[in-house]
Parts: sequence; C-alpha cells; structure tokens
Amino acid sequence: MAKILVIGAGGLVGSRILELSKFKDEMITPTHKELDITDLAAVKAYMEKMKPDVVVNLAAFTDVTEGEKQRGDETGLCWRLNVEGVRNLLAVSDNLIQISTDLVFNGQAGPYSEAQEAETDQSKVTWYGYTKGEAERLVKASGETILRII
Repeated sequence: MAKILVIGAGGLVGSRILELSKFKDEMITPTHKELDITDLAAVKAYMEKMKPDVVVNLAAFTDVTEGEKQRGDETGLCWRLNVEGVRNLLAVSDNLIQISTDLVFNGQAGPYSEAQEAETDQSKVTWYGYTKGEAERLVKASGETILRII
C-alpha cells in the first residue's frame, strides 16, 4: 500500500478523516512539532526520511478573526502556514492533495464549480480566504490536486 502523509491530521477535519478512514495503517500523521511545514529544510529532511507516496495537506491557519489582524503581513503565521507551507510542500512533493475552502470566494455568485478560480482581489475576501487562494494558485500552477471543502 501507498504511504500517505497527512499533514494537519490533528485538526478538526483531519481528525475526522482519520476516524473514518480504512487506510489508517498507511497514514503518517506528524504533529506540528514533528513537521513544521513553514521550514523548508525541515520539510525536505522529513520527506527524505519518510518517503511518502502521497501528501495530503490539511494544515492551515484557520482562525479567520486572528487572520484579519495579520492582513497584508506576509511574515505572519497565516501567510507563512497557508502559503509558504504549501510552497515548501510543493518544492519536495510531486503528489500533493491540497485541502482548501470555499472561503477563497467572495460569496456573491455561489454555488461555485470546481473550475472557478479563487478570488484574486484580497479586499473582497478574508485574509484567511486570500491566503488559501494564493496556495491554490501555487498548487494549480504545479499541476497538483486541490480539494475544496465547505
């Protein structure tokens, strides 16, 4: 069986996926302390050691209110985790499934199709939504997979 690296498995969505999955034995589920995706060297070292076949990224800075306090700050944790963390994973993985959100849209024209692009005007979405949209653009450009949940 494939080795599946699930990043963010301790979060709300990740823990439910683990609870329901019949592939638990194939899943590698590091804590943030075991794998900090904002640190490219740490990501490279972890990937070389674990050699996963598939990477599922559920990790995200999801506190929308706190994210708004970081609006425009590309040194803030919301940007670093949601954008730079994804950039780091893409640098070392060629089989990434990025979990995203419908908050990448402004809410004016839903329901949204899979083909619709994330909002590019950061004034029309939350900072969290914008950072997740930026991550989507990186993932799409790399040819990897995006899965949006509501």
